[in-house]
Amino acid sequence: MIAAKVARPPVAHCMIVFVALMLFSSCPARSQTSAEIQIRQTASTSDDFVCWTPVKSRIRLLAPPADAGLKVVLRTITSTTGSGAVGFLPVDSDVLTSPAAQLQIELKKDGRWTDFYVAGLKASSASKDVSIRAELADGTPVATNSLMVRVRKNAETLTLPERTAFLRALATWKSRPGQARPTRFEDFYTAHADAFDLGIHSSFGANVSNFLPWHRAFLLNFERELQEIDPTVSLPYWKFDAPAPKLFSDDFFGSLPDGSTEVQFGPINPLRGWSKNGQSLRRFKVFPTKAAVSSNNLDVILCLSHDPSCQNAQGLYRATTDSFELNYHNNAHAAVLGWLGGADSPSDPLFFLLHANVDRGWAHWQAAYNRFKSDGIDAASYAPVGSYPGSAVNPRFRKGLYALDEMWPWGKPAAGNDQQAKWLPYSFVFPASESLPLTPDLPPIPAKMVDYLGVSNLENALGVCYDDIGFHGEVLGH
Repeated sequence: MIAAKVARPPVAHCMIVFVALMLFSSCPARSQTSAEIQIRQTASTSDDFVCWTPVKSRIRLLAPPADAGLKVVLRTITSTTGSGAVGFLPVDSDVLTSPAAQLQIELKKDGRWTDFYVAGLKASSASKDVSIRAELADGTPVATNSLMVRVRKNAETLTLPERTAFLRALATWKSRPGQARPTRFEDFYTAHADAFDLGIHSSFGANVSNFLPWHRAFLLNFERELQEIDPTVSLPYWKFDAPAPKLFSDDFFGSLPDGSTEVQFGPINPLRGWSKNGQSLRRFKVFPTKAAVSSNNLDVILCLSHDPSCQNAQGLYRATTDSFELNYHNNAHAAVLGWLGGADSPSDPLFFLLHANVDRGWAHWQAAYNRFKSDGIDAASYAPVGSYPGSAVNPRFRKGLYALDEMWPWGKPAAGNDQQAKWLPYSFVFPASESLPLTPDLPPIPAKMVDYLGVSNLENALGVCYDDIGFHGEVLGH
């Protein structure tokens, strides 16, 4: 093999090149423009979840220092494996206006934060499947932040990965250590049974329960605990006025063999073996091919579809709460029975999907009548208003029912001889959620459950949205 001959330059030329390189390297490198985006105005990424409610976020210039403000455009990029999309609002806008697909914003030259609102436009189908990107005028990206539009969906519409994630989280949750019982599963179904005489159902007569806000808090507690296991999970709802062939299958929430009341699950279903006190899960009926509850004689359905005929009873809370409970809700429980037929009905995990649909119904009613006021003084949105006045009140109205009362089992048991104020001697710690209300130091009250979207006050938003009703009360497509 013949070696290639390499020409050696003169020494003087080498010196010139060396000096030139030294001069070039001594010049400061040009800094690349960069910025930082924070969802919910925190550096944490564990709270980078939104739904339809506008969430205050912020952006700032990191480098290089600028002589003047730098204009960028915020836009969203959806991953190839997801479906999420978000929109933007300037902070000086009315949050009840619709978010735009992009927003021009000026970054402060000294690196101080500039605030904006971000809100979901389309639900995600995968974890952090949408990114906010800040771009210069020429399209050069200077900052990105990934997030997820996490909403409660019709169980029939879940993708296989969404369904699998939910089932796995649910199966894991079932055996988590309890706060009053050996497991969290036992905590939930026994607390529901114990709360029957505390006003969560109309057991004391018509129009005196906190049925809707109590169950909204109960579901929120449950959902947040699932999200501690898998933050991508939301609680789906069983739309029980329509067939549910996917939900009532071996691979999802179980089927019933002919002539049996024992629910059957597929061999790899995480819910396989679901039991209570050594007994397998029981139901009398399931509804893969027909509705469990007919919509023909339920005026609640009219509110769900925003039908003008829903405008009856002047849209008052006390005139409608029993319709939701005694008709819409009770009929769904009665259609299935088995474990769903008793006070400990949360022992059947279908309970949570059933009640998510009831809660969704209340949300649609609220939108139809604009009943999101949450300051505890609007009887049209929730009654009784104010706080529990003491035992002189009608005994049917006990502590925990008033708009500003802490609700059991999250509030502290009351002391003294007031029989109406006494609660059972155990309580739950409400799970915290970053940048969202209702932490262990702030137990749920009915008033805080009313404005779940934060329509009247964004700080009240619970981080919960449904796939078919937007922040403005509009009906959404799936």
